[in-house]
Amino acid sequence: MHIDNICDVFNYVSDYPCVISGNTVLLMDPQRPKDEVNATLKINEIHEIEGIDTSDILRAVGGKYGFDETVIKNGYFRGTMFWFPLRENASSISENLYNISKVEQLFGSLHAESSSILIFLKSLMCLHLLKMTPSGYEDHVLIVQIQDEEEIRLKRKSFFSCFKSASLKNDVACVFKMTIKETTHESTQFTQWLVITYYIVNNASNDFRRLIQSPKLGLSPCVGVAAKMQPLSAVEGHIFCFLPSSKGRNKTYRLTFSCQWFLRSKPEQTPFEVGN
Repeated sequence: MHIDNICDVFNYVSDYPCVISGNTVLLMDPQRPKDEVNATLKINEIHEIEGIDTSDILRAVGGKYGFDETVIKNGYFRGTMFWFPLRENASSISENLYNISKVEQLFGSLHAESSSILIFLKSLMCLHLLKMTPSGYEDHVLIVQIQDEEEIRLKRKSFFSCFKSASLKNDVACVFKMTIKETTHESTQFTQWLVITYYIVNNASNDFRRLIQSPKLGLSPCVGVAAKMQPLSAVEGHIFCFLPSSKGRNKTYRLTFSCQWFLRSKPEQTPFEVGN
C-alpha cells in the first residue's frame, strides 16, 4: 500500500497526519510549502525538537499497540502506526469538521462495506473496529476476518509471486472461494465470495502491452473480480484494479505495515481506533 494513498484519504478528516514506524516519526503538514510538508525525526530524538513535547505525544498515543516511554527511550517501535488527529477548525485543506458523531457515521459506512474490504488485499486477513475508553477498555464494535486464513494466505502469495517473475510468459489466474466472518455486538454473519484474480500477459492487445511495458507509467495489468455466493441475494459483486506500482529499485517507496489507524477529536474525548 502506498503511504501517499493513505494520507490522501485521511486529508478529508485530518490536517496533520503522522506516521510512526521503526525508528522514525514522520510529521506532515500539507498546508506548508512543498519542500516543508514532511519532517522526519528519530524516535529517540523527539524530546530534542523545539516545539514538540514528549508528554503530549504520550497522552495522545501512549499505550496504543505498545507505544510508550520505553519505545521513545530505546528509539524503536515494532510496527507502523498512522495517527490522524481529527480536524477541529476549518483549514485551507477542508472546511469539514469532525467530531464523535461524524466518526461514528464513518464507522457505519465501513460496516456496510465490511464483507468486501479484505477480498483483494495482499496481506491483511482481519480488521478490528473498536472504541477505547480513557481507562483503556477496548470495546470491539466490529471484527471482520477471513476464514481459512492459511489457505487464503498461500493462494495470495502464490499468485503475487508468479507475476513478479521476470520470466513470466503466460497469463496467470487464481480462482478460489473466500468466506468472510463479520462479528458485531448484535450478530455474527458469514459471507462467501467467489474470487478471481487475473494477470494478463499473452492476451494483452498491442496497445495495452505497450502501456504495460512503459517504465514511466508502471501499470499493473492485474484485475480482480468477486461474486457473492452466500447469502443468496440480488446479483452483487466487487471489481478491483490494482494501482500502478513503481518499477526498479530506485523507485521503491512502499512500506510493509500493519494497518493501525488512531482517531480522536479532543484529548478528553474517547478515542476511536481501527486496527488489525
